[in-house]
Amino acid sequence: MIEQYFYDDKGYNPYLIQDNWQVAQLNYVEKHGLDDMDSIEVHKETDEVFILLKGRAVLIAVNVEKDKSLFYEAVNMQQGVSYNI
Repeated sequence: MIEQYFYDDKGYNPYLIQDNWQVAQLNYVEKHGLDDMDSIEVHKETDEVFILLKGRAVLIAVNVEKDKSLFYEAVNMQQGVSYNI
């Protein structure tokens, strides 16, 4: 009845995938740091929740306005806090 999940390798690992949602873990990945970021993921029709378990991270959200201008929001994540984009 109780399932446990643990992933300590680098990168992205989905645990549960259902029809309309999934739970995954993302550990450190090169090219996702503030100094070497080379891409941004886009989720146009779904929310995504982030929880920092350890370490440091900056969560960046970008919204494209109707006039195609970009609005950025960034937050220094705190451990144990849930963030929804």
